[in-house]
Amino acid sequence: MQGFSTGDAAIPTVEQLIARQNGSFLQLTHREIPGTSVRIKRHAPRREREAYKQLKEGEVDPEAFCDDTVASWTGYIDTIDGKSLFFFFFESRSNPEKDPVVFWTNGGPGGSSALGLFMELGPCRVPLEHREGAPINGTVHFEYSWNNRANVIFVEQPASEKKNGGVGYSYRRFGPPVSTTDQAAVDVYHFLRIFFSAFDKFKDNDFHLAGESYGGHYIPRFATEVMDRNQRVTDAARKAGEKPDESKLINLKSIVLGNPIVDNLDQRFSFYSVACTKQAGYGRPRLPISTCKQVYQDTQRCMINIKKYCYDSFSETDCRAHHEYCEDHVGWGVWVDQFHLNPYDASDDCKAGFEPDLCYAESGAIARYLDREDVRSLLGARSRNESGTYAVSSSEVAENFQASFDALRSSKQYVAGLLERDLRVLVYVGSYDVVCNWIGNLEWVNNLEYEGAIDFKKGLTGWMEGGKEVGLTATGGNLTYATVTGAGHMVPFKKHHAKSALAMINRWLDGQSL
Repeated sequence: MQGFSTGDAAIPTVEQLIARQNGSFLQLTHREIPGTSVRIKRHAPRREREAYKQLKEGEVDPEAFCDDTVASWTGYIDTIDGKSLFFFFFESRSNPEKDPVVFWTNGGPGGSSALGLFMELGPCRVPLEHREGAPINGTVHFEYSWNNRANVIFVEQPASEKKNGGVGYSYRRFGPPVSTTDQAAVDVYHFLRIFFSAFDKFKDNDFHLAGESYGGHYIPRFATEVMDRNQRVTDAARKAGEKPDESKLINLKSIVLGNPIVDNLDQRFSFYSVACTKQAGYGRPRLPISTCKQVYQDTQRCMINIKKYCYDSFSETDCRAHHEYCEDHVGWGVWVDQFHLNPYDASDDCKAGFEPDLCYAESGAIARYLDREDVRSLLGARSRNESGTYAVSSSEVAENFQASFDALRSSKQYVAGLLERDLRVLVYVGSYDVVCNWIGNLEWVNNLEYEGAIDFKKGLTGWMEGGKEVGLTATGGNLTYATVTGAGHMVPFKKHHAKSALAMINRWLDGQSL
């Protein structure tokens, strides 16, 4: 592995350094962030590979990974306190030098961003028919990928202390686990500084932070870390009578929250409306009347007790007890454990089982593919012997965050603060999601205090794609809320919804209204 320090005036480009790589990792450090480094491996596009040029009809390229029409990168972020976070990076299919850069993380906490990559918005998908995992070059091109017009980074975070306890390929070398969004934000900021220093051709491009589900906690906090650090740089320069050092600033333009959980109080108690009424637009309620009666009573009780013991006067023992009771009786426990329904799509049963495949056979296919030793070797990930079996979700990370009560901390004030500092915010929701449903999301958005809130409350109108209405939207100031009709928790999962999601994100990245 070759090493190089970024942050120097005469630094060569990453592409120049790759010429010396010989198939190994390139290690990048930053003089202003001691102890943190990034190990990067480049996957050349087919136009550069001799093996591809020499292929005969019917032969496959053993060096191909996912979308080999573009340059892609995989690697680890190594932090000073022992965390190693894995990432995938795909350049744009259109104009990488000028197209925006999008950072993506899935939620959980503990969910792998490989789900977002291979199941939602990434440039390829993993077929289901391979029992031992799709072959190394067996992924299928996906036409509605967000890298059609953007450079997209997928980061698997956070890490845990056990060898197989991190998210995806991520792991802990030593030290305590990450158990709060605040801790995760510092690691992500350091990665971004090193990333844009190394990939300097992208440093002036528009940058957007995006995430799904628990990303409603992650992304507003990550954006706050970036904005506050940028402010420190500009304030220090102003006091010194100098211009800010542009190399120390991250060109953040917006955040994108997909089916997010942002505010526990505003969103938790929307389950009754979703499961037991026609308000959500799913048609006939799927739960029995007797169950709905009990859910309604438990909802009223939980609203009082969660507010009393977790917010008004915090008691760890009482808060934990009521939180666990309400998880079991108002939402997840009822929908999944009692009736075996899919919490991510109200129109579907949990056919593949919730553990470990999260109701989707595709999750298992992704895990089997990324668990293959030849795929691990190609990507530069640790071997199965070193890391354990690949999993798309980490129960240990979820337990660490649960122990810290991280989910009970609202991100709503971060969102409001970002809006007040002129950062654009897009909240999009699949209308058939149960766990982070559109009713609860509209509730916290309506309760948000910021300039533009009055305009937002004027009501929802339809937005169009391909001459058809595909959802509802409202805008107030720099905030836009949108639904995608019929989509679930993972909006781009189904192909026709992926087409709508791509139209939505492209308009957003272009600064257009929906």
